[in-house]
Amino acid sequence: MLATDFRIRLQRRPYAVVLPASLHKPGAHPQRLMEAIETGLGGVVRSKGYLWIATRPHHRGIWAQAGASLKIDPGGYWFAAVEKERWPDNPETREWIDGNWDEEVGDCRQEIVFIGVSMKRETIEKLLDDALMTKAEMDAGTEHWFTFDDPLPDWAV
Repeated sequence: MLATDFRIRLQRRPYAVVLPASLHKPGAHPQRLMEAIETGLGGVVRSKGYLWIATRPHHRGIWAQAGASLKIDPGGYWFAAVEKERWPDNPETREWIDGNWDEEVGDCRQEIVFIGVSMKRETIEKLLDDALMTKAEMDAGTEHWFTFDDPLPDWAV
């Protein structure tokens, strides 16, 4: 697994397994993400977090899943898409931004926590890793990303 892939740590709880995933790059390819979702994330009961989708590079996606219901809604701009002069000036927020900053992609990332029973870490990791853009797709840049098929629900932003 590449260092840029989903990183999942397994935590055991009495009745659930929590799989937090965090990633700075690359962004999710919308068609492959939809395929991963349709394949199913076996054993996942609840998942939530943030998502970076290639065809929506400036907006943070909010991932919220419970049972068979999954919503991916817009959640505002990534700080990487906002002029630094417009960032909040309080020290706590600036410290958070600095702690989540990557020189290539800013604060854009996937950060999703999965909760469930009998989840298979490797299977979930592979499904999600395969949904990410390749290095060639990342290198092609934003204009190329807008040419990807995007079957995800439209965001009115």
